[in-house]
Amino acid sequence: MKRYKVGIVGLGFGQEVHAPVFQSRTDCEVTAIAGTRSNKAAQVAERLGIPRSYSDWRKLLNEESLDVLTIATPPAVQFEIAKEALRRKIALLCEKPLALKREESAELVELAERSQVPAMVDYEFPDIPAWRACRERLTSIGAIHQIDVRWTRQIYLNKTRNSSWKTQTASGGGALHSFVSHVFYYLEWLAGPIVATSCRLSRSPGDDRQDSDSIANLDLQFKSGALAKVVVDTDRPDSAEHTMQIKGSQGAMKLQNLTDDYVDGFTLDGKPEAVSSTERDGRVAAVSCLANRLIQWCESGVASVPDLQSGHRVQCLIDASLASHRRNGEWTSST
Repeated sequence: MKRYKVGIVGLGFGQEVHAPVFQSRTDCEVTAIAGTRSNKAAQVAERLGIPRSYSDWRKLLNEESLDVLTIATPPAVQFEIAKEALRRKIALLCEKPLALKREESAELVELAERSQVPAMVDYEFPDIPAWRACRERLTSIGAIHQIDVRWTRQIYLNKTRNSSWKTQTASGGGALHSFVSHVFYYLEWLAGPIVATSCRLSRSPGDDRQDSDSIANLDLQFKSGALAKVVVDTDRPDSAEHTMQIKGSQGAMKLQNLTDDYVDGFTLDGKPEAVSSTERDGRVAAVSCLANRLIQWCESGVASVPDLQSGHRVQCLIDASLASHRRNGEWTSST
């Protein structure tokens, strides 16, 4: 059995999720991790039992002979790293959003297709058991008419009123990029193509940080004629909720998570279907499913999703939403 050598770039989600996912696999060996701060990278590597650490992703790629690279960095940085990995024909697991604009994500898609490299993006909600069950039972409620999504919580940077790329729209952060990107992917996975979007982004009252969209309100229209209303608020100290209600011609369904775990804790019509009984972070179990498909792709040559084309599609929806926001919520085509 081949043992895949894995490198990780990013010390946040990279150490919290990517590392345990690939370290738990008998067919993978995490050989190196990189971050911008050498001391922290070394500390993380020592704690996780990773042989080598780097403060420069370029040095990691130059000095390690990798089969797989996982990237958990800001989108602006991810774009350059992914380009270089694809050029070297290294399989990829990227984070979302894939890039800062559709021209960049399109370039990555073209590079992946040209080099025939397995490459996926971490859109993990369809790998949650309750979500899979929801999709399997969609036909029971007839044609979809309306979907209402409400996703609220207070992320740490909004609680402390600190700023980083994660709170800045122009850097690929904020509610739209970090949260609604997931919503775009799973809505199309459930209900088909979104053809138009009306988007308004805002900050909470009293938040004087520049370019920090903590609230996203969107109306969406699907090719089928169905409509969706999406409300995402990442500055709600009194609420941790992720709810999706789907109304059809013959009934309705409801997915809901009222816990602090982004992945584990969802119920479908009030019935719980846990992701994992052993993982402290439900994201590890969900991303493990993506890792399985990525390695299977490497083994078989048969492509899987969510691939870079999926990431590009979401980027097109993000770009359309930003254009709508700049035009005060005017409906904007997303095809």
